[in-house]
Formats: sequence, C-alpha cells, structure tokens
Amino acid sequence: MEISEKNIIVIGDKKYHGILKISLNTEYNFIIKPYTVNINRMARLNKYEVIVYLIEELTENIIAFIKKVNILFTTIPTIGVIRNLNAVEQARYCGMLGINSVLTFSEIQNICNEIQNLQCSNPTMIKLSNLGIKKVDFPLKIKRALEIIEADYLHITTIEEITSIMDVNEKYLYTEFQKNKLIPPKKILMYFKVFHSLIIMQNPGYNLQDIASLSGFTNQKRYCECFNRIFADSPRVVRKKIRQLDSLKLEIMFQNIIKRLEK
Repeated sequence: MEISEKNIIVIGDKKYHGILKISLNTEYNFIIKPYTVNINRMARLNKYEVIVYLIEELTENIIAFIKKVNILFTTIPTIGVIRNLNAVEQARYCGMLGINSVLTFSEIQNICNEIQNLQCSNPTMIKLSNLGIKKVDFPLKIKRALEIIEADYLHITTIEEITSIMDVNEKYLYTEFQKNKLIPPKKILMYFKVFHSLIIMQNPGYNLQDIASLSGFTNQKRYCECFNRIFADSPRVVRKKIRQLDSLKLEIMFQNIIKRLEK
C-alpha cells in the first residue's frame, strides 16, 4: 500500500496545464482551478500540500481572492508564479500579500524544488523533537520508521503503509520499537496527527471537520476519539482553552502530555 497522492492546488488559467504537467513530477497530483472557484467548498473537499497562484496580472479580484485564501488556509505554504515583466515589483507585492515564494513563468520548471523547500521549512509541521524523540538514539530500522512518520504523517493512515515502504512486517516493527523502549508506532502516528490539530484549531476559520481532514484523519469521528484519548476531553472544549501558542510552549505541552500518558 502506498501513501496517498499529495495534492497541489493551482489557481489560474487552464492553458498552463501542459507546462505544469511537464514541470510537476508524478508524486504530486495537481488540481487546476480558476480564480472564480468557491473557496469555502475548496477548503472542505481536499487537503493540499501547497497552493500555487498563476498570476498574469495582479488585478483587484485576484488580490481579494488571495486575501480570502490566506484566512482559510493559514497553515498551507503558497507559491506565486508571475510574468517576467515588472517581476521585481510583482514579487514585492506578492510578499505583501503573504505569498511565501515567487517564481517567474520562465522559472516554472523549478517549481518541484520550490514545493519541497517550502514543505521542509513549514513551521506548522510537527517534528520528532516536539515529542522528545531523538532519532540518533535508535537503530537504523527504527530511525527509518520514525523518519517516514515525521515526513508524511498527514497522509499515512495505517502502519501497514510504513512497513510496506520499509519492506518489513508489522510484528517485526512493533517488536523493534518495544525492544528500544519506544511507544508503539501507531501511537506515535496518532500523537503527530492530534498535536498537529492543536496548531490548526487556533485558526477560527476551520470547523472540526476541516481540522480533522487537515490533520490527516479519515473522518471527524476518528479524530475526536483519538483527541479524547490524549486529552480526556473533546476538541471543542480544548479549543476554547487554548490561545496563540509559540513553538516552545507547544513543545513543552506535547512532552508533558506524553509523559503523563506513558506513566
């Protein structure tokens, strides 16, 4: 079983479909939508790795669209692809709109590298260090499993997907984790997803269904069950309590919760 496709939402004219098909490699599933797309519907139907704007001209309608997307998709990195003409001025304005990276149409062949760079630097992604886990402490097989979870926890739904990539069976993996005094991989995956949801839920524009989907859960019911298992409370209740948390406070929170659960 393979990890699910990674969706890249591209906003712009479909005439660029051919160029993007050549530029984007097969690990990505890119979806092209016009600037007239219903943003609220877009937010509920799919989960995206990156949003790409194809900008021939920064019109008032396009600027208004980008601003609205920024409200609904605060955690998703964005790329603007602009015309070569007046590129410096357009790039500056894109930055003012909160677009994370800018390429010109002549640089569009570099878009895959740019997507990977943005994903690696995405501050909303949970890291092993947030959970107090250091890969250096473990054998090679354990390190590999932890790296897979850390890199793709939003798309992994079963441990079978991890063992398939590693070409080992689940029993072997669970035994290795136990031998090295690590909590089971299934529980680590759950921690990643639930802790990610704490960051997402700080955005008032998302409902619970959105949060569940954007945190890698298959449905809202499963998300609420996992959340309650960790916090002994519902996402709705916890959401009312939390405020904007910096990364240090989040890391301390995560590690304290894990210590309490594993006693």
